[in-house]
Amino acid sequence: MRAEPSKANKRPLLNRRSIAEKVVMRAEFLDSADRALLQAVFDRGITAAEIARAIGERPETMRRRVQRLVERLGSNPYQFVMRQLKDWPPCQQKVGESVFLRGLSHREASQQLGMSLHRVRREVERIRSLYDNQQRQDSF
Repeated sequence: MRAEPSKANKRPLLNRRSIAEKVVMRAEFLDSADRALLQAVFDRGITAAEIARAIGERPETMRRRVQRLVERLGSNPYQFVMRQLKDWPPCQQKVGESVFLRGLSHREASQQLGMSLHRVRREVERIRSLYDNQQRQDSF
């Protein structure tokens, strides 16, 4: 006769599943390689070590990559940009998506978007200012 799992044992599994679903949902803004990696880990249950072995990388490197991606997806600035992106002018949208959501450096964003580095930095400052204002409003 099999024992019925207690509710206390089910909670961590439900919590992990909930986190996994959030990670996969938020990954939509990542580039295709990062999105595929997180989907493999959190949606299909493949370990970072298995993925690393399959592509010839060190497991520690792959685990760190997954950890950095998850930390970015869970960050307040990432979530702010994800929510506000559609309400911004096109230039600000492109910079917000490239820098905050995809994790590109200012220089990489400048090159990919065909904008000057100065323009990218100015847009990043605007986005950070909007984020800071939102944080101040939320604290009241």
